[in-house]
Amino acid sequence: MKQDTMRKNTNRRGPSVVLLVVLLTMIALPFLLPLIPFAEDALGKGTDDGARRATEEIAPTFEPWMESLWAPSDSDAERFLFSVQATLGAVGLYWAIHALRRRAEVVS
Repeated sequence: MKQDTMRKNTNRRGPSVVLLVVLLTMIALPFLLPLIPFAEDALGKGTDDGARRATEEIAPTFEPWMESLWAPSDSDAERFLFSVQATLGAVGLYWAIHALRRRAEVVS
C-alpha cells in the first residue's frame, strides 16, 4: 500500500516540475534574447509596428481614436512588462489546471 502511495505522489510531481521549468524559462527569456546575435533583427519589430505601417499605407490620413495612458520610455522596460504579463498568465493557467485536477480527484 505504501508503495502505491509513493508512486502516486511521484506522478503528481512530474507536471509541476515541467511547469516550473517552463515558467522560469519564460521569465529568463526576455533578458537573454538580446544576447543572441541572430535575434537582434527580430527585437523591436512587433505586431504593433507592423500594424502601424500597414495602416499608414492603407489610410495615410488615419487618426488614432485614443492615445496610450502610459508608454514605457525604454524598450527593456517594455520587454520586462511583457514578461511579467506572460508570467502572470502562466501562473493563472497553472493554478486553474491544478484546481481542476484537485476537484476531479475529490469527485473520484
